[in-house]
Amino acid sequence: MNNLLYEQILPLSIPEKLQLIENIWDSIVASAEKIPLTHAQKQELDLEEAYQWYEVQANQLGSEFIDSLLLRWMNNKVLFPKIYYH
Repeated sequence: MNNLLYEQILPLSIPEKLQLIENIWDSIVASAEKIPLTHAQKQELDLEEAYQWYEVQANQLGSEFIDSLLLRWMNNKVLFPKIYYH
């Protein structure tokens, strides 16, 4: 890290440092599509997306119905067409 930058950050209060971290993180998230990912990382993100979809649907439709959909998907991957079909 640049020493000048470090010297500017050091005297900041904890809330100011946390705000700086939040601002930096927001700038990273804003350009997330530019972050190179491996195939395995993309699959992991797709799996997380599928899990989030499952959670939302389970809350809306009832877990028994969603469990049957998830079981069908796990057996032949016909649901979630975007997932794992890169």
